[in-house]
Amino acid sequence: MDFFSNLIVPLVDTYFVTLMAIEQICGKNLVLKQKKFVHELHVCIKRLYQDKVLNHLHSCLNDIIETAVERFEQMGFLEIRAYVKKSGNTTLFMNCPSENNAGINAIWN
Repeated sequence: MDFFSNLIVPLVDTYFVTLMAIEQICGKNLVLKQKKFVHELHVCIKRLYQDKVLNHLHSCLNDIIETAVERFEQMGFLEIRAYVKKSGNTTLFMNCPSENNAGINAIWN
């Protein structure tokens, strides 16, 4: 049973911290680069691990954070838009309009 607990807890931690961060930007008329947001969350989760708030360092994996962000976008908590640069690279920008706050608050309750 410990095996499954240790497998799932880091995922839950990542999704929890990601949702808390999204809640903080919701309704503030901010547009953020998704890559920068994921990087800042990565650093934040590492700090939470160092401060012994989180028990698993692998809660900060960038791939899991990116998946959490994409999942919350699918749930309607975020809006993500892709823009193609002249060089052909794609940059993703995200924002959280204030009307999405109700859905986030429903999860906490």
